Formats: sequence, C-alpha cells, structure tokens
Amino acid sequence: MAFHTAAGRNRTCYFAQRWSRVRLKSPALWRTKSIFLVLVGLSHSAVLAQTPLPVPKPTIEAQERLATAGPRIENVSRSAVAENATSLDGAKAPDMRAAANPNVAFDASLLSFAPRLSLSAGLPSALREAPILVEAVASHNASPIHDGVVWRVFDPQGQGTDGHPLLVARAEGGAAAFDLPPGDYLIHASLGYATEVVRLSNRTGPIAEEILLEAGALRLSAVIDDELPIAPDEVRFDIYASNFAANGDRIVVARDLSPGETIHLNAGTYHVVSRYGTANSVVRAGLKIEAGKLVAATLYHKAAQVMLRLVNEPGGEAIANTSWSIYTPGGDIIATAEGAFPSLVLAAGEYTIVARNNDNSYSRSVDIESGASIEIEVITGDKI
Repeated sequence: MAFHTAAGRNRTCYFAQRWSRVRLKSPALWRTKSIFLVLVGLSHSAVLAQTPLPVPKPTIEAQERLATAGPRIENVSRSAVAENATSLDGAKAPDMRAAANPNVAFDASLLSFAPRLSLSAGLPSALREAPILVEAVASHNASPIHDGVVWRVFDPQGQGTDGHPLLVARAEGGAAAFDLPPGDYLIHASLGYATEVVRLSNRTGPIAEEILLEAGALRLSAVIDDELPIAPDEVRFDIYASNFAANGDRIVVARDLSPGETIHLNAGTYHVVSRYGTANSVVRAGLKIEAGKLVAATLYHKAAQVMLRLVNEPGGEAIANTSWSIYTPGGDIIATAEGAFPSLVLAAGEYTIVARNNDNSYSRSVDIESGASIEIEVITGDKI
C-alpha cells in the first residue's frame, strides 16, 4: 500500500492523529476507527522504510479545536432588509447543528462540480474493505460540525431506480465512517438546505476527508410598519435561488417557513418572499448569505387586519349568510370571504368592498392604512 506524495502521506497521518482523539459512541464507528488507524500505521511504516519522513503533529490550535465540543461560527452579522442594518458584534455564535432537512435529496447538477481524482491502481487482495472517514465544516478554518449533517454515498457506476447514481450508504450526525469495497464514490453532504458533493476513492487504502460546505444561516422575521409584531402563525416565508429555471420561474429553495427558524443555506444571494395573511400583503427582498455567518433579516409589511360586517345601520348587528368580495380600484379581485364577521389581511391601499346577501349587493370604497386591526361596516343602504 503506497502513498504517492508527501502531502498525501502527511495529510493521512494528520487525520489519523485527529481520529485517534475523537470519542465515538457507536461500536461500529469504534471498529472502523481501529481498522483505519491500523491500516494507516501499516501503510505509513511501509513508506517510511523506503523514504523516511517526519510525521507532522497537529498544532496547538488544531488540538484546541478538536477538544472543543460543537462547531463555532465566527464573525456573526445581522442584516435587516432596512438599509440601517446593524452588527451583532459580541453576540453568541449561532449553532450550526440544526436538524437536517429530510427533503434535500441528491442533486445531480452538483456532479459537474465534483473534480475527478487521478487514481493509481493496485490494492492488496487481502484488503476487501477500506474505511472512508469524512467530516464537514461550514467555512474555511471553522471547527467540524458535530450534528445535523446527512451523509449519502453513491456509486457513480451504478444506477438507482430514480435514474441517479446508486445509493450505497447513508449516515446522519457529525463525522461519519463508511467501510466500503475499494472503488470510486460520490460523497454527498447536506446541512439543512446547504449541500456539497465530492469524489473520493479508497482504492489505495483508507482515506479521511474534510468536506467544505460553504454554508451560512438565515433567520427571518416580519413586522407591521416598524414595530408592530405579527403572530407567527399568520406569516410565512419562501426562499428562491437567484437563478431561474428553464420555464422562467425562480428556482425554489424552501417554502412555507415560519418566522424565527434558522435555515442553513449555501453561500450566495437569495430572493426572499414574506406573505402576511392569504390576500395581497407580500414583501420581497434580496439577501446575501456568507459562509460561517448568520443573517437575521426583518421584512416590513404595510398592512392591516380587517374585519368586515354588513349592517342595517352604523353599529348595528352583523347580518349572517353574507358573501364578500374585495376589489382594487381597477376592478381586480383581491380576496373573497363568507360569513357575518370575516377577517382578513389587506395591504395598505384603496379598495372597493362588495357584500352580497339575499340576492342583493352592497358596496363601500375604503382606504386601508397600515396598522394592527380595523373594522369596516358596509351599510345595507349602500345598495348597488
């Protein structure tokens, strides 16, 4: 078993020393770790007999990083949609260990970005399996992510039922170890909506690799005007990529997100849509995500919660079995509702409200101002 460059030899020894200090809870991972260390030791001894080289030792900084439980994200920033965004200097770094998104599947488009390796042939016949050890980091010089990473290993020569490369192994958590027959593999890592895929080979023996996700985090919230809070169950967010699909629509990254969720994304620019209610209060913003940073963005709605009532006189009792339609000044319908006390959210602006009851129609023109909530009465005397 041979290592072909001094850099490859030093790198593998370095990972061996790191893994010798990692505490693993799973018995299977303990066995894989032991096999990996023994194989690396044998391989390294054979190479030293030919060309003696010093074994690099981890720096004090690297040892301190390995001893620290949980990842650290440096340079946390806050970016609001408003132009006067302020920094969160001194704030606690966000935890990148959020639960992995189960809906993030293998992205075949990433294969073109996975560089092919120059591999040498030859492997002792006695070695039927060789460990592949992987860990993920959010950004350069960051600590390894200890939880929330979903690992998928694919055989690029095989084909699954969905037409993608054949899935041969899967794991969740932080670092992962796979005992696989010698060959070439695609390693797919995902943290939330952040993904990366690399090509690795264990043809020449055990291999350990650090996968750079280039991942940041986004936390969204929304308010009315500058300060009025919105109930969490009344506002939702959609996130789109900056590029477009073949049909001209933006590519959807995530839909129907709640305020306050921490969403992990690959570094880049995204288009965010905030929907307050189900009618027409929609706010859009472009946000930039940087690797290793948390962006906390607030979107500002100009809208009001509106309650409608059809009455015979001002302040009178609401009439049941009423149908409602809300129109723009140009005649476009914005929303419909049913009942004596329907409630809905409308963006600030001018509207015509039409109430229908017992084959009669009544209307009223209103100018909605942004605020918490208002009540609008349509009088039966205002018959169309």
